Amino acid sequence: MDALRKRHPMSLKGAIVRLNPFIDESGVLRVGGRLRNASLPYSTRHPMLLPKKAHLVELLVQDRHIKNSHAGCNALMAILQREFWILSGRRTVRGIQRLKWTDRTDPPSVGDLVLVKDANLPPLRWRRGRIVSLFPGKDGTPRFAEVMVGDSVLKRA
Repeated sequence: MDALRKRHPMSLKGAIVRLNPFIDESGVLRVGGRLRNASLPYSTRHPMLLPKKAHLVELLVQDRHIKNSHAGCNALMAILQREFWILSGRRTVRGIQRLKWTDRTDPPSVGDLVLVKDANLPPLRWRRGRIVSLFPGKDGTPRFAEVMVGDSVLKRA
């Protein structure tokens, strides 16, 4: 950044040099290159250069992912590259999208209302029950529950 601000030549090492970076009049680090003469919007010709490990990048990827109907990696990269150039972008996007597979839902707790699934009945005929007690596994996650259904108590996994 300092070398760019002072207009000093950058060292020839690193992936950033190949992107021909420059700092615009607002102080934003942007990607240069052969699109500078194209009839495209300024932000498309010179996308903002963003680091791969920044909280802002994570929030940006998650926002665009949700706003674009949970687009896949390639579609999301195309959407992001209209305005931003993320270093190691594909790897970064895949890593952030992979986080969605981790379970973030709250585990069941005593007193929760549940449906007792019955394979012989349609879903609208399943019985309602309330969790009376939970039996956690070695990792602390509930594995079994006692469910009060009417006057009887069922043990469910």
